[in-house]
Amino acid sequence: MAEVVWTAGAGAIGTESHFNSSLIGLAIYTVMGIAAIVIVSASSVYAFQIARNKRLTLSPAIIRSLILGLAMTAPLTLVAAGTIMDGHWVGGSNTDESGLLLLGWVRDGGDLRVAHFFATHALHFVPAFGLISSTVLGKEKTWPVTAFSTLFLAFTLWTFFQAHAGLPFLPNIG
Repeated sequence: MAEVVWTAGAGAIGTESHFNSSLIGLAIYTVMGIAAIVIVSASSVYAFQIARNKRLTLSPAIIRSLILGLAMTAPLTLVAAGTIMDGHWVGGSNTDESGLLLLGWVRDGGDLRVAHFFATHALHFVPAFGLISSTVLGKEKTWPVTAFSTLFLAFTLWTFFQAHAGLPFLPNIG
């Protein structure tokens, strides 16, 4: 909640919430980073706890999706976010002014926020797929969840390397 307040407040006064070089900005950004690591790392603990709990009454597909989605979140997020040092831009104009609608991802160079987004939201995307798969393909079938998780992992890594190569996730067309 504190990060949301800081980010909104910084935006309201027209300054950077991230990579802010003022003394207060650096202090807040450091505290936000430490808190983010603790919060994201909790997903690994949840994955471990769900995996070892033999009394769960959820379907095998749902359990597998929860474990895989939660287990992927921390390592992917820490790698994706940990490489963002001086800003999220790689090449391009170093501005979000013509970024992708709603998300702001740059369209004339690489944007490390894309991989960060998918990495952090693995804990949502994979279980959502698990719920759909369980409903449509059957509660006992876990292979679709494993396949989707593998593809999601590959896709997230692709967006990471794509951004580092200075290539936009969705380029400007026309």
